[in-house]
Order: sequence, then structure tokens, then C-alpha cells
Amino acid sequence: MATALIPSIDARWFQIAFLGTFFIFGLLFKGWTPNVVHYITVFVVALSTQALWIRFKGLPDHRSLMSATITAFSLCMLLKTNAAWVSAVAAAAAVSSKFVFRVDGKHFFNPANLGMIVAFLTGEAWLSPGQWGSGYALLFLFCATGLMVVGKVGRIETTAGFLPTYLGLEAVRQLWYLGWEPDVWTHKLTNGALLLFAFFMITDPRSIPNRPWVRMVWAAAIGVVSFVAINFYYRYSAFVWALFFFSPLTPLLDRIFPAKTFVWTNEGSKTKKT
Repeated sequence: MATALIPSIDARWFQIAFLGTFFIFGLLFKGWTPNVVHYITVFVVALSTQALWIRFKGLPDHRSLMSATITAFSLCMLLKTNAAWVSAVAAAAAVSSKFVFRVDGKHFFNPANLGMIVAFLTGEAWLSPGQWGSGYALLFLFCATGLMVVGKVGRIETTAGFLPTYLGLEAVRQLWYLGWEPDVWTHKLTNGALLLFAFFMITDPRSIPNRPWVRMVWAAAIGVVSFVAINFYYRYSAFVWALFFFSPLTPLLDRIFPAKTFVWTNEGSKTKKT
């Protein structure tokens, strides 16, 4: 009986639960300095913006507030700023992007990703990849929960395209070409910000290519660009920028390689033909 109920649970509830757990974990055990103003501003603006768009568009499904909650958690954990107005702009831009940047009824920017880029452009915000620290317990936590979410929405090949590509290139450079100790590579492997991106941002089923092998190649290309930018241009937020620049390719790839489109439903999720 219990197992029969699991498929009917909307995957977004899992995302909210896991992201909320990571958020609390970071505050309690990773020594974060709480930025309460940032957190409150992000949540209030994100949820308010979503509610306003729902009302403006006359949309009946108020469950989409779940998506705004997921976006808010992502911005709280990955975006750093000391200016409340930047937090507000980032949250408003993130949620609004779902309603503005649409092709064939589908948005193509990951909301949290676009919100972070807008915040970066103000010059008052940054990504802090080191705040998670590293460790195998963190690796297990992210991988176990991340695999549950991407498995439920059927987008595991996106993570499989990005993460092995990026970490594989890092292994070739560090272990073979530079001859560094394996500990250097495993430090990359257990980076919380990278794992959060790989399992919970790049896998957004509503903003990535529809055809499985296409999104796997698309994600692998993001991994290659991220590797080059981080190692040779020292842009440590490169994976966030790479996703932003690759996102507009999604509508084009969907036209060239048509496949079923992911949609959220009352039963959780499904795909429909384009």
C-alpha cells in the first residue's frame, strides 16, 4: 500500500524536503554565517512574484508555488550578497523568467540560474562554492537524495552527462597531466556547490532539452566549458554561467530533435508529445 502511494507524490515535494534539509544542514553544521535578511527577502519576493504571475495569467494551479519555493531555496544556498535589494531583484527575475522566456509553452532558463546571473551582473553578489566544505558524508547525502529526485522525474542522464564529463576532465588534468595527489581530485568530487548544481539545478525538467540523448550531450558540453573556464580562466562560478549561455539552445534543440515535453500534473509529473 505504501509503495503504491509513492508514484503519486509530486517530485517537487521531494526537492523541497531535500533542499530544506541541505539548508538547515549548512546552517547548523557547516558554520555558515546566517544572512537572515537575504533569506527572508528571497522567499517573500519569490513567492509573491509567483502568486502575482498566477493571478495575472489566470492560472488555476496554485501548486506552482512549490516551484517558487525550490527556486528560493536554491538562491539562499548558492547566492551570496549583502544587499537586500539584490536579493529581491534576483528572486523576482528568477521567478518571472518562467513566464517571460518561453517557447512552445516551455520556459528555457532555469529560474534560480537566471536569478543568480542577474545578481552577479549588479556587482553586489557572488557564488561561494567553498561554504559547503567537502567530505564523503556530504557526497553521499547529495548523491543519494539527488538520484531519488532525478530518477523520479526521469532526468538522470542530465547529471550523467555533466558530472562525469567535468570530473573526468579534472581527473585527467590533475592526476595524469599534473601528477597531483588523488586528494586534490576528491576535493573537487565532494564539493557541495557542484553537487547541488549537478543534481538540483541542471536537471530542471522544464528548462532542459526534451530528448534524452540530446540533453546528455548538452549537459556534457556544459561540463567541458565549465572545466576550461575554471582551470584556465579561474572563473569558479563557471558552471552557473555555462548553464545560462547554453539554456537558449534548448528551444532550438527541441525543434531539431522533437520529443515528449515534461509537464507537472496532479499525479506528480508526466510527459506529453510536442
